[in-house]
Amino acid sequence: MTSTAKLIGIAGLIGSGKSAVVDFLAQQGYPILKGDDEAHILYRKNKSVRTMLANAYGADILTPSGVDRAKLGALVFANPEQLLILERIIHPILAQHLEKKMRALAKGVNPPKAVFLEGALLPKWTALIAKLDEVWIIDASEDIRFKRIVARGLSQPEARKRIVQQRTFPMLVHKHCVKIKNEGSLQALQQKVQSLLSL
Repeated sequence: MTSTAKLIGIAGLIGSGKSAVVDFLAQQGYPILKGDDEAHILYRKNKSVRTMLANAYGADILTPSGVDRAKLGALVFANPEQLLILERIIHPILAQHLEKKMRALAKGVNPPKAVFLEGALLPKWTALIAKLDEVWIIDASEDIRFKRIVARGLSQPEARKRIVQQRTFPMLVHKHCVKIKNEGSLQALQQKVQSLLSL
């Protein structure tokens, strides 16, 4: 008899601790899809996406491994209009791709208890959010997030710019939304996640 795992999204602003949660879940053996990694798979393999990117930004934005990340990042992070163009190209195709992969991982004779999707842009994927069973939102104050981003090696002005950009993200709404406050130790965060896994 086959059964299906829960589909759970993991969201949170930059510096909130999404990666720490994902790393812990991976250590526990849960399958995880990362939105950013899957987007770059499409940049590399999806002909429609590559054609639209070339038309929007010029053929030199493409590389055999996907896109010139530095060049694309410089274009879209400095210009909200260019970012909107990129989102219109990638988001619809990426959302379908992610749902298909999650459902494939969730099925089987011995499926995992849950399949997780991590994505900073999850709030913008409204159609995909509606198909998830739960959404976990990792949260921390702006000051804490700023310190974490700078500690990773980003300059203070760049860190501040990333935080300000994300203030315009839409509110994430889901009928089963779980907020995880992450302002303490890594161990405290892991304990919160472990308690959710035990439910």
